[in-house]
Amino acid sequence: MKQSIIYTLALITLGLGSCQKPFELDSPLTPSTEQSSSSSSLAYLKAADLDYSSKREVISVAQHGDDLSVFGDQQVYVYLSKPTTEDVRVSLALDRSEAALEAFVKGLTENPGYKIAEEGYAKLENTEVVIPKGQLKSSKPVLVKAGAKYAELSKATAGSEYRLIALRLDKVTEGVAAASKEHARLFLPVEKDYTNILMDQEAPKGSKVDVNLLDYEVSSAYTGYGKEALYDGTGDFWYASFGDQAPWFSATLQSGTRKFTGVRVSVLAGYFAIAREWTIYTTTDGETWNAQGVVQGYEINQKGDVTIHFVSPIVAKGIKLAATRRGQSGCAASDAKNTAASPMSCALPILPSG
Repeated sequence: MKQSIIYTLALITLGLGSCQKPFELDSPLTPSTEQSSSSSSLAYLKAADLDYSSKREVISVAQHGDDLSVFGDQQVYVYLSKPTTEDVRVSLALDRSEAALEAFVKGLTENPGYKIAEEGYAKLENTEVVIPKGQLKSSKPVLVKAGAKYAELSKATAGSEYRLIALRLDKVTEGVAAASKEHARLFLPVEKDYTNILMDQEAPKGSKVDVNLLDYEVSSAYTGYGKEALYDGTGDFWYASFGDQAPWFSATLQSGTRKFTGVRVSVLAGYFAIAREWTIYTTTDGETWNAQGVVQGYEINQKGDVTIHFVSPIVAKGIKLAATRRGQSGCAASDAKNTAASPMSCALPILPSG
């Protein structure tokens, strides 16, 4: 039976779109010792000036529920350090080695979790290109396209992912030119943005999970307002403790997994402003949590009672809601017994599920 957990917190979905931007690869080869000391013309891939730490160099795809966007064809040209008197044939290949991944990650200021794209995720079309005599650029590009297993591999994980498509020089016409060693690879990082939630004020689909089958946990608790308020039906509030910079709460099945259709959440409308964004996570084992989407704090503050629906129902052991981006202004969270106001340490009122 499809079921839902009813919490005492309110959230909204963040719409998911796909942003597709082609790479700008037509840039000069950075001078190097290799280039200046070689008597041969060097075939190379222009990746020297790409900043992989910036989002502008990342191919973005999106998955909303079961709907998945596909990245556009990527054109990769091959270049020569100096013209030759004969045509030069160069072939490229996909590089799935750990060395390629290590070389890419080394250039990042922070690694969000890149992995080498699996076999079938991407494919090359027109792998061999020709650089005409007297020219410095191949007459046609090698095309990088989504492979036959792109959708299968992308949908295998219900969460955001980071894959690396790595290309390398494979063969160069012998006796006419040589392959560069310093510029023999090109990296195409792909980021999958995932969301599986929609929010409205309709009742959850399915039946409510018995609270006696769940274990509730919270990031912290203000004295006298513990996690029991999330489910004991007394009408009290759960408050995160003062100074809690990243409040969260979760409900986990004591045994097994179930198929969940959504989460019912309630707060005191007008008193919920500590976090700009909340992320909804699910887990199948109680340890690894996968993000299902992001909701906006101000929407929660306005509506009070909402249902967060999973676009594609999720088989899970538990659900967590965590503040992942704090607001800039303070908040005043209060009930009849307590009032708290502080720019960065504010109590969160969470109504019990009843």
